[in-house]
Amino acid sequence: MAHETKVNYLSFAVLSILICLMGIILNGLTLLTFLRHRSLLTASNIILFSMCISDFITSSIATPFLIHANLVEKWPFGELGCKLYAFVTTLCGLASINHLAGIAFERYNAMEREPAGRGLINDNKKIVVYFACFLWLYSLIFSVAPLANWSSYTLEGIGTSCSVDWSSSLPTDMSYTVVLYILCFVLPLFIILFSYHRVYRVVQHMRVNANNIWGNLSAAAVETLKTEKKMASLFLLMIMAYLVAWTPYAVVSLVAASGHKNKLGPLGESIPSYFAKTSCIYNPVIYVLFFKRFRQKLFTILPFCGSCLARRNQVGQEPPNSAHTEVENIPKTIGEGRTENIPKTGVKGSVAKEAWRFDLGMKRKSLHVTELESLELISLQ
Repeated sequence: MAHETKVNYLSFAVLSILICLMGIILNGLTLLTFLRHRSLLTASNIILFSMCISDFITSSIATPFLIHANLVEKWPFGELGCKLYAFVTTLCGLASINHLAGIAFERYNAMEREPAGRGLINDNKKIVVYFACFLWLYSLIFSVAPLANWSSYTLEGIGTSCSVDWSSSLPTDMSYTVVLYILCFVLPLFIILFSYHRVYRVVQHMRVNANNIWGNLSAAAVETLKTEKKMASLFLLMIMAYLVAWTPYAVVSLVAASGHKNKLGPLGESIPSYFAKTSCIYNPVIYVLFFKRFRQKLFTILPFCGSCLARRNQVGQEPPNSAHTEVENIPKTIGEGRTENIPKTGVKGSVAKEAWRFDLGMKRKSLHVTELESLELISLQ
């Protein structure tokens, strides 16, 4: 039994080290790239930048305490250290969840935005900064609550980490658990599902309109079909990542709050918290590194990638008479949802991008490719 317990501590220590290193590297490189290439900090990407800050704090500040605690097989930082650790991890964890919902809502808002610029969020960076601050404030409220005696922070699981006291039977503590579950897990999940469903339906509608206007074999129709498939896969990946990271923790907290903590055991209590912390690793991968233009900027600050990328760009350059020059010959929109002389063959991705900017009968609602590229949901090249 003692040997098994020691293996558990060692396993959690190794996992903590991996989360710490990968989280610092991925989120650190992401933040550095944003700061070195300010052109990437568009209004939409400010929310991504803010989310990476929360994940970086978790990886670089909170996780080292977890590593040390697992190596010494106990929590060595006292009650105050326990509360501070739990506060930081709760704040950053909730901030990460709420930013995921905020990103989804921003994508949905981009779809709803009309040419006049209406919508809750637009391309004004100041408004998006306020929105990101609101997400942090919303997370801070629920993180401070246990310090203000609405629930409390205590040791959890095998005793090497701290979190909310989910097992408390006090009515006030149980109310905190229920409110937190609804407003910081169910509500963000609903926003994510609703927003990505609406965005996908718009692109699906655009594909149908492109088929009707230009034909199934046209460049615009082919590109919209490719985009629809890519978005379906990526949206599914985003949703699954959210569920894998946070559902185990949400379920365990409800089980403990219902008075069945003994059925979980120390190990069962600890494992879900590590699932949650792994989000620090795949959040920057899914939401940022899938962004083609961001990857290109990232490679420029990596010494071993910059020269390779430069050689690749030189080799990949096309002569001036290439098919890309056909963009200049695309006519302006004539009427709603109609164009003239749209080429249907021999057209590369850049032509399809221009074609996407035409009104496809969406009743003044359009999902611009430039907006999608800000999150790199697709790559049309």
